[in-house]
Amino acid sequence: MQSPADGARPDIEEVAAAHPRAGGLRRLREALELVDGGAESPPETHLRLLLIRNGFPRPETQVPVLDTNGRLFAHLDLGWAEWKVGFEYDGQWHGDSEEQRNYDVNRYAMYFETGWRVVTVDKTLLYRLTATLTGRAWEYLAAAGASV
Repeated sequence: MQSPADGARPDIEEVAAAHPRAGGLRRLREALELVDGGAESPPETHLRLLLIRNGFPRPETQVPVLDTNGRLFAHLDLGWAEWKVGFEYDGQWHGDSEEQRNYDVNRYAMYFETGWRVVTVDKTLLYRLTATLTGRAWEYLAAAGASV
């Protein structure tokens, strides 16, 4: 999935190449390596960067998940399709309506049925309990046979 941020990267790299003596080019290149336009919210970006900074392989964003009949039924916010380990950031609005709660319960049941291990992340887990979050991620990756 490409976003405006992904499309702007070649332009940024072209400007940087045209100014080889400009200050901050090393930091710019480091930042560009972290760009991924697939996030749909700032917390999703925070989660992705938290995982990368804690030694995890770079996760994919908007990971397609197929149902038991091979049809697309959802996109995980981020994860690793190879190991069927993913993350869903559920903001406060996920609990606001019975319809949304029912949808979420059914979606998580489908993840389980299709062999995915999914970490549901909320603001507390992301911003205050990061050791719990990363521990669960390592546990799920190990259980899936990842050698990371």
